[in-house]
Amino acid sequence: MFDWKSEFATLAKYLGSGVVNTLIGFAVIFGLMACGVGPFTSNVLGYLSGLSAGFFLARRFVFYSDGDLFSQGWRYIAAFAVSYCMNVLVLYACVHQLGVGKYLSQMLASGTYVGMMYPLSRWLVFFRRS
Repeated sequence: MFDWKSEFATLAKYLGSGVVNTLIGFAVIFGLMACGVGPFTSNVLGYLSGLSAGFFLARRFVFYSDGDLFSQGWRYIAAFAVSYCMNVLVLYACVHQLGVGKYLSQMLASGTYVGMMYPLSRWLVFFRRS
């Protein structure tokens, strides 16, 4: 049976650890944009700045995984790539198709990333074999 209470606690830890990465990532993104760097280049550099920290926080703090570091690392990179591609698609649509401001677009794109990365991390990267 699915344990909603446990899942909620895991999601809360995931979101909590994500706050640290988000603050760092947005600081990089918005700082670069303030210096005249375009929103897409800023976005790439901001997300890359938190990739390894996000992996180790998720592995040790959120999911308490002791699985194979190498295989989990590659699955995490794949999950990141999928989630990040969706982030870029939302960012592009918001900025170029919908005319949403670039700062709000970054936040909407980030929400898409989080919404994809959690289930991928939970059930594909750090899954527990029973």
